[in-house]
This record gives sequence, structure tokens and C-alpha cells, in this order.
Amino acid sequence: MVGKKDVLMSPNDEHHGYNARPLSGVWAQAPYLHNGTVPTVYHLLVPDERPTSFIKSSLDYDTKLLGFAWKVPLSSKPSEDYLFPVNAISALSNKGHDKDFVEGNKTYRLNWSADKEGAFAIIEYLKTL
Repeated sequence: MVGKKDVLMSPNDEHHGYNARPLSGVWAQAPYLHNGTVPTVYHLLVPDERPTSFIKSSLDYDTKLLGFAWKVPLSSKPSEDYLFPVNAISALSNKGHDKDFVEGNKTYRLNWSADKEGAFAIIEYLKTL
């Protein structure tokens, strides 16, 4: 019989939470957050400007903001894209991941709304990965 002490723990058990995917190719992984409610990396970094809805399923890509070309008008073919109302139900909220995180004497910035130049510097760096 195997007891609790005999069960092997995976290396991920020590993280006590969600393990994010690597950043390589993040430019091709829109929309963002676990529920797909943030259309671009820019909106992920600048939560004060996250849209309440955006066009989804369009294959147009915004190379400046890294993600869906979220403001494009709906096409004449309704099956190609649709308006995605982000906050229609609470499970689809695009809120969160927007407060700086402090650990010991280090602060990890999650909200770049006050430093858009810094947000664009991160975006340019991510384009190199």
C-alpha cells in the first residue's frame, strides 16, 4: 500500500499555481488570458485600455499591438468573424492580472498603463522571441 509520503510529487507541485507557457512565439497566441478575453499583448500590459468587446475569428493580425486586429469591422460574411462581448458573463471577464505583485523587496509590474512607452518596449522585445 502506498502512503502519502510515498507518492512522488512532480516538479510543478512546488509552484502552487498555474504554470504559464513560455514566451517564445507569444505574438501568435492571441487572444490572451486563460479565457481568451484580451485581444492583444498591448491590452494585456495596459489593462486600463482593455476593450469590452472585440472582433474574434478574424485572421487579420495587428503587428503593432501583437494580437488580433480587434477593431476591424465585421466582414460581409458573418461566418468569418463575430463580435465577442468580453464581460457578457462574469466567467468571461477580462479583469485581473493587472495589479503589481510584490515579493520581498522586488516589485513585478503587471500594469503598464502609466508607462505605455515601457509596454511598447516589452512588445518590441517579444517580437524577437
